[in-house]
Amino acid sequence: MAFISGSLEAWAVDTFGKANLKELFSSMGTLKNVGGVVASILAGALVKYLGLKWPLLVSGILSVLSTVILLSLKNNRGHPEGRTIIRKNLQMFKDARFSTLVLVILLVSSMLSVFFVIWPLTLKDAGLYESLFGIVYFLLMTSMAVGSYLARRVSNEINGMRTSLLGSAAITLTIAFLLKVSPTKLTAVFILGFRVILEILIGAYYVFIAHLRNSVIPSKIRASAISMISLMNSGVEMVILPLFLALGDLSLKWVICSTLLVSGVLVFELWKTMYIQTFD
Repeated sequence: MAFISGSLEAWAVDTFGKANLKELFSSMGTLKNVGGVVASILAGALVKYLGLKWPLLVSGILSVLSTVILLSLKNNRGHPEGRTIIRKNLQMFKDARFSTLVLVILLVSSMLSVFFVIWPLTLKDAGLYESLFGIVYFLLMTSMAVGSYLARRVSNEINGMRTSLLGSAAITLTIAFLLKVSPTKLTAVFILGFRVILEILIGAYYVFIAHLRNSVIPSKIRASAISMISLMNSGVEMVILPLFLALGDLSLKWVICSTLLVSGVLVFELWKTMYIQTFD
């Protein structure tokens, strides 16, 4: 995924240009999440009526089809500098705007890695029936698609990014409070409502962060730099997720998520200052 996400994003930016980045990433995010909605229905139906092997078979066939489509795409970069590409990636960290933005991404990704694991545990602990989780997943994926689409309506991606992070921090802290004070079925309904809003904010966040990181990464190393960031995210998640799962109760985990988001907001404000000074 680190390889694919970096290459596909770089190809898209180099093909369509930077003039409409927000619309580009909004469309990509919306379609991806709509695909997740369709996949949740298709996989659930196949497992229920035909068994586990059929979703795996269908996903394998679609993967092969995706590869065929990718091979048909035009190579729009073609920079023959493979031997120095890693060195140039590392040199990017000398750019304070780049390294600070990467830190924001790592902080938020750490929160998301915990969040995607504990949300079903949270709803179950609050009293939601497990039989409803499939419908909830459908609802959450749809909400993320809505967030990705709505991101294109935001006039300023920097303000949108700040709103997404602050809103997410407030929601995760509120969920922690609800779990600590009153874990009932009514609490589960409130948590589910906040989860829908949070998913919309996350969908928008992915659009904004893709736009912003492509504003500072040059074309020659865009694919490898974005892949490197994805790989770093995966490494951080592998280390942090087991630690979070071992720490305290669910409410504490949500507090930690909120803390990571607040830290992300602070670092993002620092990045914003650097970004604006560049263009003064």
